Amino acid sequence: SVLPAIEGKPMDRSDRYLYWESHARGFHQAARNGDWKAVRHGLSAPIELYNLANDVSETRDVAAKHPAIVARFEKYLATARTENPDHPVKR
Repeated sequence: SVLPAIEGKPMDRSDRYLYWESHARGFHQAARNGDWKAVRHGLSAPIELYNLANDVSETRDVAAKHPAIVARFEKYLATARTENPDHPVKR
């Protein structure tokens, strides 16, 4: 619910993700949760992790330093999409 934002109260966004994917030049997924953004270039590619609070340009992949956060994004990305016959993922 966005009701807290409308009422001018802080929102708890810890469980909310913003998800997107692209099929241009291969399959790409990305998701954002709070200050964290995960990016994957292909279903079997490793997840890149960026802390947007101090790296807005996404120049430093910090996935190796935050395995628990990467694991959380891996779980989310595995369930975030529904296969679409009009836009199949090329494996």
